[in-house]
Amino acid sequence: MKSRYLILGITAASMLSACGGKFNAPNSVESSPANNSASIPDSTTGNTVPSNKVLQTFGTSLRQKSSLSESQVLALLNSGAVAINASGLGSSTDVNALIPIIIQGISQNIGTTIPGLNSSQIATLISGLGTSAIEASLVSSGGAISNSLIQNISTTLFQNLSAAGVSNGNLSSVSSVLMSSLVSYLGTSGLPSANLSALLQSLSSGAVLGVGNLNVASLGSVILSDILNKIGAGSIQGLSGISSSSSVLQTLINSLTAGSQSGLSQVVSSNSSLGLNLNQLLSNVISGQSANLGKLGLNPTEQQVISVLLQLLLAKI
Repeated sequence: MKSRYLILGITAASMLSACGGKFNAPNSVESSPANNSASIPDSTTGNTVPSNKVLQTFGTSLRQKSSLSESQVLALLNSGAVAINASGLGSSTDVNALIPIIIQGISQNIGTTIPGLNSSQIATLISGLGTSAIEASLVSSGGAISNSLIQNISTTLFQNLSAAGVSNGNLSSVSSVLMSSLVSYLGTSGLPSANLSALLQSLSSGAVLGVGNLNVASLGSVILSDILNKIGAGSIQGLSGISSSSSVLQTLINSLTAGSQSGLSQVVSSNSSLGLNLNQLLSNVISGQSANLGKLGLNPTEQQVISVLLQLLLAKI
C-alpha cells in the first residue's frame, strides 16, 4: 500500500464553481502556507480511502457555501488531513470518528489559514463547516445520522470557537448564528419528525457541552449567560420555516430544551468549584427561546402556550 499526500487526493473535486449565499473572505488575504502536509495510506484496490472521501465532501460543501479561494479551501482541508494523521485515524473506516477530528483540525487553523476575518465572517465559515459535517455524515451513511455523532459535531464546533479566532465578546453572537444554522439544516434535511426531535435534543446538548469546554471561569457569569441566551434564541430562529404546526414546534422546542438541560447538568457537575446553578443556566436558554417565539409564525395564543410550557419545564428542575 503506497502513500501520497492527502491534499493531492482531494484536488479532483477542487474546481467546483462557487454559488450564491456565500461567505466572502477578505479579498487581499490568501491562505497562509500549511506548516505541514498530511500523508495517509491510499488503497491498492482502487477504492477511495474513507478519510479522503469525507474530506472531498467537506471540500465540495465549503466551496458551495463560501467564496473562499481554491487555495484557502485546500489549506483548510489540509488542516483536517493533518489532524486525521495526528490522531492515527488515517486508515480508519469509522466516519463517525473522522468527522469530529476534521472539524477540530479545520477550526483550530482558521485564524492562521485565513487571517483577518471578523466575527461575522468566522460565524458564517464555522456554520458552513458544521452543516458540511452533517452533510458528509449523511452522504457517507446513505442518509442516516446518529444522535451521538450530532452531539459530537455540535460539541466540537462550540468548544473550538475561541480557537477559531472568536473573541470572548463575540462568542454569544457567533453561537446564535451557529445554532440557528445547525437547527435549520437538520430541520430541512427531510428527516422523519421523530428522528429530528431526537437529533435536535442531541444537538442542543452538544452545544452547551461545547460551551462548557471553553474556559468557563475566564468567561465570567455575564458572558456565559449571554452565550446560553443566544443559543436559545438561535435554536428558535433555526426552527423558523421548518413547520407551521404548533404541536410539531412544541415537540421540537421541548427536545431542544431537554437537550440543553441534559448538557448543562454535565457542565454544572464538571465545574463544581465554580458554584454554577442549573436552574439559572437553563433559564438563560429558555429566556432566549421565549423572546424569539414570534419568529415562528404562530398566533399569540400558540406562542403563549409554548412560553408557559417552557416555564413549566424550568420549574421542574
